[in-house]
Amino acid sequence: MATGKKDMPAQAGIFCIKVSSEKSWLDLFSASLKITNSMDVFIRKITDKKLRSLTPKLEQSLREAISKIAEDPERTDLDIRPLSGQPGYRLRVGGWRVLYVLDETGLTVKVVASRGSAYKP
Repeated sequence: MATGKKDMPAQAGIFCIKVSSEKSWLDLFSASLKITNSMDVFIRKITDKKLRSLTPKLEQSLREAISKIAEDPERTDLDIRPLSGQPGYRLRVGGWRVLYVLDETGLTVKVVASRGSAYKP
C-alpha cells in the first residue's frame, strides 16, 4: 500500500526513513531524508505503531539504538546477537528486543517487543 509520498516504497505495511545522527527520530517521521553516511531503515507500520505506544523515554531509547545500527551495523557497543534458526539479528535494549534483518536494501525492523514476547510467532 503506497502512502502517497514520493520517497516511500510501495511495499504493503512498510515505510522507509533515512537515519542521521544530526536529526532526532521524531524529526525523521515526517519525511525521508537523503543522508549518504547511513543505510535505509524500513520499519513495518505495525512495529512503528508499537513503538509509538511506548513511553516517550523508552521509544527514544529504542529508536536511538536502531539509528546507531543504521549508521554502523558492525558496532560493538550494542547488545546484538544473530538469531538462531532464522535470518536476522536481535538488539537488546533493557527488557525490550528489536528483531531486524540487514540486506542489500538496508535495515528492516521486523519486531519490537518485550523480552518475553519478542520471539513468539
